[in-house]
Formats: sequence, C-alpha cells, structure tokens
Amino acid sequence: MSSPIAQRALGAPENVAKDPDAFAAIKAAIDAGATFINSGAFYGNSPDGGLDNLRLLNRFFAEYPEYVDRVVLSVKGGMKGGKLMQGPDSSLDNLREDLERIREALGPHKKVDLYEPARVDPKLSIEEAMDNLVILKNEGYFNHISLSEIAASALRKAHARHPVAAVEIELSLFALEPEALDVLEACEELDITLIAYSPLGRGFLAGRYRSPDDLKEGDMRKMQPRFQGESFYLNLKVVDAVNEIAQRKGVTPAQLALAYIMGMSDKVIPIPGSSSSARTVENIAAAGVRVTQQERDEIDAILKKMPVSGDRYANKGHGLLHGTGRVD
Repeated sequence: MSSPIAQRALGAPENVAKDPDAFAAIKAAIDAGATFINSGAFYGNSPDGGLDNLRLLNRFFAEYPEYVDRVVLSVKGGMKGGKLMQGPDSSLDNLREDLERIREALGPHKKVDLYEPARVDPKLSIEEAMDNLVILKNEGYFNHISLSEIAASALRKAHARHPVAAVEIELSLFALEPEALDVLEACEELDITLIAYSPLGRGFLAGRYRSPDDLKEGDMRKMQPRFQGESFYLNLKVVDAVNEIAQRKGVTPAQLALAYIMGMSDKVIPIPGSSSSARTVENIAAAGVRVTQQERDEIDAILKKMPVSGDRYANKGHGLLHGTGRVD
C-alpha cells in the first residue's frame, strides 16, 4: 500500500472548541467526503503538553463509533517531552514516550494511522530517525510513517530506508518556495502523499483579516512576520488581487486558493482547519473547483508581481524548516 489515503479530502478539527460544535464540524467533514483528520500531541492548552485535541477525538469516537473506520488519523508529535517549544527529539525513548501519551489521550477507540515527527531531528541522521520509527511501527503504535518539514533530499533517503506514506509541509499561495516545490516533485516521483498545512495562509487567503488589529491577543499569528507591520498590508494586496479572480469565477477566495494547490498535483491534500460546519463544507467544495490555465497564469502573475512579504515563522523557524537531519 503506497499511500493510506485513497482520496483527496479536506478538513481538520481545530485545537480548542466546545464538543457539540467540534463534533458537528468533524461529522460534516466526514459526511462530505473529507476522510483525513490531522491532529497533534501538542494541539491545545493543557499544561501536560497540549493533548486537548486528541482527547476531543477520544470523546468524539466514543460518542460516534460508526465514524472510527471512516477516517484516516494522522498525529504529529516527536517533540522532546511532548513539549512543542522543547524542539524535536526522535530518539527511540522519546518517541515511545510520546506515543504512549498519544495512545492514552486518544483512548481505545481509534488507532493512529500515520505518526509524524513534527520536525526533523537535527541531532540524528534521517536514517537513524527512520529506524526508530520503524521499530515503533512494528511494535504496533501506528500503521504508517509520515514526516514533516523535511527537505526533498532527506525525504529520498528516508523513503529508501522504509516507505514513507505522507509528508506534511506548508503549501499555499503564500508558501510556494523552491524547497516546497522540490518536496512536491519528490512526492510525485516516490508516490508519496503531500499533506499541505496552512493552505489558506493561516486564514489570510480566506480574506478573514483586514488589519493586524483583527488578530486577538494571544494569537500566534501576531508573532509571525507575515502578519506584522508593512508585510501585512503588502500581503493584503495579494489577497485582494486573488479575490478579484474568485469573485469573477463565482467561488470564495478560500475555495480558489485551495483549488489552486490541489491543481498542482493529485498528490496534494490540503488540510484547512475549522470548527464551523458551514465553513468546513464550504472548503470541501473546493475539491470540485477547477482552476483554468488562464486563471492559474493570472494568479502566477500576481504572485510574481507581488511576492509574499515576511517569513513563515519568526527567527526563520529556528533552523527547523526543510530539515535534513544530521549530515555526517
């Protein structure tokens, strides 16, 4: 089985939502054909590392067991001690402890289909990290190996060690860097699914924000360069220009942005998150939107004329983007 995902799907539960609202959004996504759920061992606000999202899924599958076998569940983890800010640690002991926490939080109803270190551990070679993941896969903690924010060169090495089912990278109209396109090329070459996180530029491309003041206090986007100062307003020009095409086409800006990246390859699965049932279904409808070559050329011209301003992460992701692992 080269990929655990038989279809392209959209939808992911957000990390904080009341159960009835979150459950309704998850059900709406699955019922509409979005069978891929993306979660994480650090999604939430709990002092034990943020297992809120997994606990929410535990409650969902307990209440709606008929949905268990209808979804593919991907869980990101692999951070030292389960703490996001502690950085990646793909040692065998840390990964096993992480998976034990995930298993306990997720409960007995659903097994992890894909387990994914959220960043490549720079202290280990990618081959060493893969060997550890294979051991844990064979111990029954999860079914398939996924990787995140990995360079194309390292992905090829990892896949040669053991088949990689999926790779998660940021891919959107705001994230079309050469490194991302290299990963997409490798995924097509190796028959690996590409999971596109933040496919709407963290909501920017959906037209949700008109000013940095629209972001609430504590919103992590306030710390991201693309949402700050002059960069915000430069990027807003891109959003407005793309929105003109969406209006002409009769679709939402979010649907156009999602359809554009899905049109890049049939390996791409975007995962826009939403706790709103209506927004979830709206986003899923993007799977039926076709971007013509003329529209694609027009969008490409906009991006060339007005390139995205500001880095994806503060401090350039602390050197953990496009990871290669330790290179001897």
